[in-house]
Amino acid sequence: LVIGLGLAGFALALCMDRLPLPAVLRHLKPIAAVATLARDLRRVCFAPSTVSILLVISTAGHLIFILSVLVIAQALSLPVGFVDCLILVPPVLMIAAIPISIAGWGLRESAMVATFAFVGVAQSQAVALGLLLGLGLLLVGAVGAPVWLMSGRPGAAALRTDIVNAATESRQS
Repeated sequence: LVIGLGLAGFALALCMDRLPLPAVLRHLKPIAAVATLARDLRRVCFAPSTVSILLVISTAGHLIFILSVLVIAQALSLPVGFVDCLILVPPVLMIAAIPISIAGWGLRESAMVATFAFVGVAQSQAVALGLLLGLGLLLVGAVGAPVWLMSGRPGAAALRTDIVNAATESRQS
């Protein structure tokens, strides 16, 4: 069901700019933005070289995340192996991505309890696994954020300017 809904949503996203809408609606900013997104999505998805690169990067990222969970689980002496993590971690990722908490806190731990119960992990151990994973992500972000801010990329430069301006304003008041 989830995969079917995801595929249906993806198909709908691909053709959003081709829906027969009245001209009045087509010129509204949100609808124009969705139409642009649909065109860009089609351009990316139907370019084989781009899709293959994205698939490799995405798969590598997920495998690294799964291995991170496995390493933390082994450090906690939990009875889980690679195949267990390969099956149980992706649903945890999907649940933690639901935008109802800050950085997935709470959702990730609840999902860990629910999924890792299938392989006999106690609730307290699953919560510990989720918390340690969250702390690891926080640590990676704390190390990566300054590197990104100093990278000179347009988004990073704008945020860096905002941070400097906010710090200057707080010193003046």
